[in-house]
Amino acid sequence: MIDLAVIEKNAMELREADRALLADRLLESISKPSMQLREMWIKECDSRTDALKRGDIQLVDGPSAMNELRQKFSR
Repeated sequence: MIDLAVIEKNAMELREADRALLADRLLESISKPSMQLREMWIKECDSRTDALKRGDIQLVDGPSAMNELRQKFSR
């Protein structure tokens, strides 16, 4: 069996986006979202895509969004 400390060390060397994806996959492996929740997320994604196409919202790149959140919540 692979040592947890080794896995954690290797995971922490990943880029931030890859660590987030890994965390998401690990959480999903523990508790799978219900079909109802999946359908709700699909509707939300469709709604946001439509709003983007209409020009009601603008895209923000990931690093900028994370910096803004860090500034907002680090106070």
